[in-house]
Amino acid sequence: MLRCSRIDKRGFVAKVADFGLSKVTLAGVARFDDWEGQAQYMAPECLDDEARLASDVFSFGVLLFECVSGHHAFAEFLPAQLRSLAERCMQREPEARPSFRQVAEELRRQDAEAKAAHRA
Repeated sequence: MLRCSRIDKRGFVAKVADFGLSKVTLAGVARFDDWEGQAQYMAPECLDDEARLASDVFSFGVLLFECVSGHHAFAEFLPAQLRSLAERCMQREPEARPSFRQVAEELRRQDAEAKAAHRA
């Protein structure tokens, strides 16, 4: 599960690690351990024991929102394009969320646009 307390910022390079909330058991079923303080980062399907990669995308959306805005997710403090990306990451239905590849491409695009606008 992605959450703010698990971001490693050493050397000014943020690294996201420890996707350890969902674990596959020998039977191939996702289980959840260590629920403490994680509900705000948890994708809705996790409550139904149906975690998947899209669940981490949801958590990333919440984390992205909080890291950039300094506010809890679902607040109104992000620029429109970044808020839109975070909201797509936090869609209730896992299939409606972008892949991490799509998220990275969108972040690169937004960064390039912001840099170009700043230079102009």
